[in-house]
Amino acid sequence: MRSLLSLLLLIPFYCQAQGIQFKNISIDEAEKIAQKEQKGIFISIGTSWCPNCNWMENEILDSKKVGNFINDNYVSLSIDAESKKGIKIVEQLQLHTYPAYIYLQNDGTPLHLTVGEMTEADFIKTSKQAENPHYQYFTLKKKIESSKSISTEDLAHYINTSYATNTNDSIQLQKFLNDITDEDIENKDIWSALKQATIHLGLHSEPTLYVIKHAKIIEDKYGVKEIIVTINNAAKVSMRPFVANRDVAGWQELMSFLEDKLGKQGETLNFAYNPTFYLNIKDYATAYNKMEQGVSTLSDRDKEVKGYLYRNWAFNVYQYYNDEEKLKAANNWIDSAIEIHENSMNLETKAGLLFKLKEYDSAKEYALKAIDLSKKEKVHALVAHTVLHELEEIN
Repeated sequence: MRSLLSLLLLIPFYCQAQGIQFKNISIDEAEKIAQKEQKGIFISIGTSWCPNCNWMENEILDSKKVGNFINDNYVSLSIDAESKKGIKIVEQLQLHTYPAYIYLQNDGTPLHLTVGEMTEADFIKTSKQAENPHYQYFTLKKKIESSKSISTEDLAHYINTSYATNTNDSIQLQKFLNDITDEDIENKDIWSALKQATIHLGLHSEPTLYVIKHAKIIEDKYGVKEIIVTINNAAKVSMRPFVANRDVAGWQELMSFLEDKLGKQGETLNFAYNPTFYLNIKDYATAYNKMEQGVSTLSDRDKEVKGYLYRNWAFNVYQYYNDEEKLKAANNWIDSAIEIHENSMNLETKAGLLFKLKEYDSAKEYALKAIDLSKKEKVHALVAHTVLHELEEIN
């Protein structure tokens, strides 16, 4: 009598691949198959020592959704960047960031490139863009380099895709900045390119100066939050090396540059980001002084800007300080912010400050109001929940 195991071994076992089905063939062979099956060619290129490559391979390229899309549309190859084949591709396409994902026509013509770690949704999005000439990095690059006259919109598409490849084409960016008009900014693709350039190049860049000088147009079209988020991300890029090196002199030189270039707007940026810089280098006394100076200096500025900064500074005090005098001052700042916008973020910041001031009944009241509003705003009022939890522990 056969054992159960031997019987099981007689049953055919089928395992459907979940992710991308890579073929161990040459590019020439991939072209022949792609032409026969009317598909494109997809190449994943990276190295064994690259953590992002390994993560993408295990978490994203091996997912069923990504596998279904790529397998339906491409013949796929996985190539080590340090192999003979890989070195040739790296040199030919001037790759400098891994992992790199290359999309080719079935005759081997490069169409699109994207690099780095990304989510499953972003990977599928960029893979779909690889089918659209308006978003194909290599197609746009070739068009721009071979054409004497290029539209501002095509330049915008190229700049957007170039940042997705971790490439900074300063020549084309300058041409883009010289060409765009106030009316052009209302084109979403053009604004997107300007925004990406600002975020990638930081506070000290020409795109940032352009955005700030045209802030009213951008605000009218896309809202003040769009400007704040863009400039905040640019500030993170600029601030990172100064914080890492505790370079106070270099940071202040950047702040002076912004004031010289932008006047009153530069002064606002100075007060917006100086406290964050000093908090990051753990100079809490200077950070608080900068916040205090900001409150008094910016009292005549746009109410939206004031509301945003007063809330930020009040939240900083809640996070980093326990001194009663500072907490009371921050409580006044958040009251000013609430007068401008009674949203869950402002209300929960007030709840946190009141809790630290031991005004527990009021803290609970504001925490509950913040949570109620957060449901309508579809955000999570983490501070408000924390306050309620801490109040339960006290009681």
